[in-house]
Amino acid sequence: MERFEAFSLLNADKHALPLVVSMPHSGTLLPENVRAAMRTDAILPSTDWYLPELFAFLKEMGVTMLINHVSRYAADVNRKPGGGHARDARACAVYAQNTFGRLLYDVPPDAAEIAERIRLYHAPYHDALRGVLADKVERHSSILLLDLHSFGRNLREDIVLGNGHGVTASAGTTQIVRAALEQAGFLVAENEPYSGGYITRRYGSRSGPVESLQMELSYAAYIGKRAAGEIETPPIDQALFERARIGMRAAFAQMIGNLI
Repeated sequence: MERFEAFSLLNADKHALPLVVSMPHSGTLLPENVRAAMRTDAILPSTDWYLPELFAFLKEMGVTMLINHVSRYAADVNRKPGGGHARDARACAVYAQNTFGRLLYDVPPDAAEIAERIRLYHAPYHDALRGVLADKVERHSSILLLDLHSFGRNLREDIVLGNGHGVTASAGTTQIVRAALEQAGFLVAENEPYSGGYITRRYGSRSGPVESLQMELSYAAYIGKRAAGEIETPPIDQALFERARIGMRAAFAQMIGNLI
């Protein structure tokens, strides 16, 4: 049986900060049996490339972080575990097309295979997330879950914050995060075109005790401007990456200070 660490949980025992960061789509590991079942021409795009490296400073700040290592093409932890048909990439955790609608398999995963991937890769991530959120709630009256993503669409904004149009986080909490990002030089929009996925909506409520925001960062703001397409492992503009890292560090320092 192939063994690897499906996710990392950092600072799980540090509770001074009312903040949890999740990175569900940053994983690139693909189990051998999953890759072997795919078509030889399958392309696996739409990963949140290099976010763990970009936000590595959060560990030093004492932020609790859950970082997925498994590719969304094994099981997408930001989708409902039992929703939809395997061919619908937007509705369920195990899908048979990539995010551009191209077939990944000649024969899609059957119900038994889907259930096994949910058990191995989806359920443990959510078990860990529920656990750290519960630990925080025991110590803070209100906490924030930030679900970090990136995107390749050609938008004017650097960042899109999603709160389900006011459902998953209050206007006040959203403004704290937005103001910190804007003060650091990022151009920020809210909810369009990304209002928040399964994790944000599953765990967050504007009335607390857990509020949640999805934060989508443009590729153009940290690794380089490129057309959104079926690309794997894009190159990094190192100077841009470093500027983004410095800006994000400043933004999170301000954000945390205003959340405490």
